[in-house]
Amino acid sequence: MLRRRVGTAWWLAAVGSPFDLVVLAAVLLRLVGPLALMHLRGTELTRTDTMHIVLAIVTVLLMLLAIGFGAAAFGKRFCLYSIATVVSLVAFGALTGLDGPRIAANLLTPWVGVWERINIGVFLLWVAVLAIALLRAPDTAGRVIRDEPGRPPLERDPLGIARRAEG
Repeated sequence: MLRRRVGTAWWLAAVGSPFDLVVLAAVLLRLVGPLALMHLRGTELTRTDTMHIVLAIVTVLLMLLAIGFGAAAFGKRFCLYSIATVVSLVAFGALTGLDGPRIAANLLTPWVGVWERINIGVFLLWVAVLAIALLRAPDTAGRVIRDEPGRPPLERDPLGIARRAEG
């Protein structure tokens, strides 16, 4: 499973769009994730706790980049939906952040998990809507990439998967 994910990420990077590089970065970030486990509250902060926080920040930045690229690639309706997604992510991220001092003080924070799960759900819904938009416009990426100067054109195999012509 992991090998397939990494292989897919490398294939996407070979296609050459900035969005694909964001996907590759996100996949590679997931490979580091198991090294950054968060410890239970009430224990001393460790290096892996700090790594977990840093990886979470980088993940959010990659999510925002992906949303930005997606918003630029499709029409006005998808762009407005992407903006609404970012507003929601910022709002619930702020609610989570407001409880940061309470987490550090080992106090009760019953809503933090709810805010985090809403953020994850909002982003995953955006990914699903992006997938639908991509299915409805299968040639969009090919046209954008094909216009890049100095790069070989894309060829599609019988399944419709775009590949660079060997050159």
